[in-house]
Amino acid sequence: MIEIYLLEQLVAFAKHGTLLRVAEELHITQPALSRSMKKIEEQLGVQIFDRQNSKISLNETGRLAADYAARVLQADREMIERVTAFDRSRRTISIGSCAPFPLQEMIPVLQDNMIGMAITSEIIDEDERLITGLKNRTYQLVILHEKAEYDDIFCQ
Repeated sequence: MIEIYLLEQLVAFAKHGTLLRVAEELHITQPALSRSMKKIEEQLGVQIFDRQNSKISLNETGRLAADYAARVLQADREMIERVTAFDRSRRTISIGSCAPFPLQEMIPVLQDNMIGMAITSEIIDEDERLITGLKNRTYQLVILHEKAEYDDIFCQ
């Protein structure tokens, strides 16, 4: 498996085109970066650079590898964001309300009964937007102007 830092360096090389610029951007030495590029080639088992004198450039295989590396890094970032958001959602109760007064009454009750949970709230004066937020799980609870008549929503 290729380590993430190597993929980041490969993508940076594809962007900047020279070891010097990449080393400056990533705050590493050129020899360390050069070793990383050789390590990527070894791990892939193919040559991804054309070498001429003291200069290297990505060949066609290298450009393909850099494109895939960028996708892997994007998937890595997305995984971190989604897992973090999921974990936060498991510890947070989000409330959408049509007015501030019901929140003033409800938040202390929730705090007393949902120990360890964070409580967030938002005031929106449109019942349909609140219902949409409930359905797409932006909110776990909404306070509306009047009773909602939906088969898939419990309303009290």
